[in-house]
Amino acid sequence: MLALAVLQLAVVAGALPSRYFPDVPELLSAFGAALGTGVFWTAVLDTAGCAAAGLALAALIAVPTGVFVGRSGVLFHATRFIIEFLRPIPVVAIIPLVVLLYGTGFEATLFLVVFAAVFPILLQTVYGVRDTDPVALATARSYRLGRLREFLVVVLPSALPFVVTGLRISASLALLVALSAEIVIGAPGLGQQIVLAQSGNATAQMYALILATGLVGVLFNGLLARAAGMAAPWAAQRRGDES
Repeated sequence: MLALAVLQLAVVAGALPSRYFPDVPELLSAFGAALGTGVFWTAVLDTAGCAAAGLALAALIAVPTGVFVGRSGVLFHATRFIIEFLRPIPVVAIIPLVVLLYGTGFEATLFLVVFAAVFPILLQTVYGVRDTDPVALATARSYRLGRLREFLVVVLPSALPFVVTGLRISASLALLVALSAEIVIGAPGLGQQIVLAQSGNATAQMYALILATGLVGVLFNGLLARAAGMAAPWAAQRRGDES
């Protein structure tokens, strides 16, 4: 609400040219009109669905891999260079290759989302597993719990706060990359609709779609935080204690 009030004051005062920045009533009117169209909801589902699917695939790849790498000193040192080499590569740098392989549809956007989202989850999982209290591990082994029970009782509860942090980071990246891919390569979704509105000089509609992307991001992160809190309440408690 504060941002909308500042926008309205800036437009009314002339600090922002009305040609490029609609006032708040016009923006909200365009947003309300978009809510009543099937094109808008299809675009929302395309973007949110791709981001969610990419995040889920990234987690399915990164969490088991991170557990194996974190549990093995040999694997940790053997893969460290590869992970550190691939992690800084910006997604935009591989867009030409991805378009060449998958075209400009859903598959291309999904690949880019998975590529961006996998590394934060992988690194957090690896370091979460390796951060397990050695005294707790020694105690579990002295009771001869077995590797599976040791993992479930000691390693997993210790690593979950790290995994949750990785998921939260990757959730924001997933939505950002999905939108960026839609804008750059023209894949279906909110990003594509923003480009179409901009090219058609529909300024109010463009800002309404940008507002929608922000709301989708808030909802996306809120749902993930709630799911993480239900799955690992001690992880949420730990973050609260640290803050």
